[in-house]
Amino acid sequence: MKYYFKIEDPEELKSSWSDENALFMAWTFDQNTIEECINIDGVFYATYESMELSEEKEFKYLSYQQNRGVEQENLIQVTLPAGEYGVREFSLTLQDIS
Repeated sequence: MKYYFKIEDPEELKSSWSDENALFMAWTFDQNTIEECINIDGVFYATYESMELSEEKEFKYLSYQQNRGVEQENLIQVTLPAGEYGVREFSLTLQDIS
């Protein structure tokens, strides 16, 4: 789902966030500069897409750890249930800003 987020400071556009239920993932805004943001009556909004799963899905990723000075690579498998992930607090929908 597409969400909108009110930008108070252009530095916010460089931020990323995770979801407590999917800590191995990160989300960022679609815009990189304030000029790319949506301007509604002088208020700037950045957009991003959450991740919606209609059914359970397995993800695999590599994790790197140091063990006595030697880097070890571990394959991690995570199964997420159906649901929506990556929604940042204080996000708005198109209806909210219209």
